[in-house]
Amino acid sequence: MSNTNVCIRIDDVGNYDDLKCNFLIDTFIKYNIPVSCQVVPKWIDERFENKLAKEWLNKDTSIEWCQHGWEHYNHSENINRKFEFGDTRSKKNQQSDIVKGKNKLLEIFGDKFTFAFCPPHNRLNQTTIELLQELDYKYILGDTRTLQDYVLNDSIRFYEFIISKSLNLNGVRKIFTNKKLLQILEKYISKTDFVGICIHSYEFASLEECLVFVQALKLLQSQLKFSFKTISELC
Repeated sequence: MSNTNVCIRIDDVGNYDDLKCNFLIDTFIKYNIPVSCQVVPKWIDERFENKLAKEWLNKDTSIEWCQHGWEHYNHSENINRKFEFGDTRSKKNQQSDIVKGKNKLLEIFGDKFTFAFCPPHNRLNQTTIELLQELDYKYILGDTRTLQDYVLNDSIRFYEFIISKSLNLNGVRKIFTNKKLLQILEKYISKTDFVGICIHSYEFASLEECLVFVQALKLLQSQLKFSFKTISELC
């Protein structure tokens, strides 16, 4: 039995018409794998709220719903360093977007909303962190680019997602195959107590590839005996 906890993070949730994203969530539920969904609040329309969200909330699942910025808009002047929350934005404007997003997600997901903030493009600044601490967020989710030299106090915890299904290499996006991604995951099992995996729907060519990915994860879990957990289940 491995002591490793694996957290699957699905980014860019909230678009009713994103069939692959919504299929991924349905499939994780079907295979009883907890996942952490990063929802872009402004993308949510009545169809998503009244059909998909209600459908998922009515099922007995351990899906958690976290905040993925406000509208996933790039405010950076550097095309190679995109961010929604960063140095070009005032504290007032950042706070407005964070609070709008939080309130919308609380209204829709209620106590299934986890006070976790995942900044779009995995970037923020010290002002963002201070606002999240003031607003009682418990977690920040990101990757190696997120924290840099920024400072957190003891009220908030950072989770680094070290595995991603795709990488941006000099402006060219490289998408790993399901097989390659699982090989990378296997190397981390039992070597660390937490492994975070970030996926996006556009990284899958078809619904069939989404299904095969989830099935392969389930099979790997049965072989290596690790646990799937959401962020809120880790604490």
